[in-house]
Amino acid sequence: MGCFSYIGALALGFTAIVWQPALAADNSATASAGKQVHSAQMSVDHARTVLNQIRSKIRTKLASQPQWSSAMKELRDSQTALERARRTVLAGLAKDSNYQQLVRERAESQSVLIAANQSDAQIQKAGDLFVQQGFEIKQRESDALDKDDNYVQAKSRFDEAQAKADGLDQAASLAMKSDPEYEPAMQHLDAAEQQLKSARGQLAQAVQADRQQAEAKARAEAQQAAMGY
Repeated sequence: MGCFSYIGALALGFTAIVWQPALAADNSATASAGKQVHSAQMSVDHARTVLNQIRSKIRTKLASQPQWSSAMKELRDSQTALERARRTVLAGLAKDSNYQQLVRERAESQSVLIAANQSDAQIQKAGDLFVQQGFEIKQRESDALDKDDNYVQAKSRFDEAQAKADGLDQAASLAMKSDPEYEPAMQHLDAAEQQLKSARGQLAQAVQADRQQAEAKARAEAQQAAMGY
């Protein structure tokens, strides 16, 4: 028995001796992997910056064209007119007594939700009412907007302007792809992102190995303590 304990102690001691260099090496691997992730992230950020600069250059060039600038102005003007028409309709709806009652009831439901000393049943009921009343308010507003001729016309004008702007955006995308700097920049970004993904995977493996070694070390120390060494 004594011989067995001695041999076991030697085995555990050997484990403890060889453990320290292994743990240090693993920590070094984890730190190195972390540096690789940081470096890869910087490469991705730089590649994105370069690509955005190219996109900005192309958009600036397109924005100087009469067709583009006219479309953007129409989009801004139609959006402003749409919002003005929306505010006018909702201001009129706010004077409606039924709408006002619904808003008050929803406020009451909300006060129950935030009040102290409420039972679960009261909170559940207030929550259901709060959601239902919110839907009803939105529906009232939607109906009022749909019935207003000025709003409907403003919405139609905005939709047309948005569709035209979207078409120009597609043209801009094609112009970007035909730019001699764009494709190399995209390829560089793709490669950088793949490198970052790989570096993150290596870091995760290093961290997992570090955790496993730490757990093994803790078990070995617990066995040594149990045997009185």
